Amino acid sequence: MNTYKGSFIGVGLVYSKADNTGILNCINFILSEFLSDRYAVNTYFEKDDLNYGNVIDSYKKINIEKLISADYFTVCFDTIYNGFELPLILSSNCVDGYFSVQIDFREEAIYCCLTRAEVLSFFEKLIVDVYKSAPFVYAYCDNEPTFDCVSEELNTGGKNCYPVVVFPKGKKVLKIIRQKWTLNGYTERDKSLVGEFNINIE
Repeated sequence: MNTYKGSFIGVGLVYSKADNTGILNCINFILSEFLSDRYAVNTYFEKDDLNYGNVIDSYKKINIEKLISADYFTVCFDTIYNGFELPLILSSNCVDGYFSVQIDFREEAIYCCLTRAEVLSFFEKLIVDVYKSAPFVYAYCDNEPTFDCVSEELNTGGKNCYPVVVFPKGKKVLKIIRQKWTLNGYTERDKSLVGEFNINIE
């Protein structure tokens, strides 16, 4: 059975393409959060360029430096979270000088690990925790998200690409913008803000 099929909820962390340190720190944080010693189970790497054939070595350890040398990559792996199997997809995309690191969680599996009331808080906390280790330009969360919004309109809620968008306001504050629709993928997207609020970074 292919555990990487079905609906996914994704979090994207967006950096300037020139910010190699931020991108490296972001991927390191994600792997350390969900994998022990950066070793994966049932891992595979999708690539168009054979030059990236050594990204995952014979011990299934991810070579992050080689990974981010490609503008586009996809790595799939299984992990255990809260005692449940959780298939994850780590991928990247590059648009207009911005580099998105995206981690997708299989929706069916995430609802085995968490209640519906906990899901949004889980993803927002993940975004905040990543920012502490690897400050980003902005972050987003959605059901089956695609990285195609790099406009400043996101910062004002004027361009409603995602149900959750997070922007830094200085080094110690994050602004979270929530739209009215939810992460389930079928709620009508009526482009009405639920609200904006700030989180102080310790």
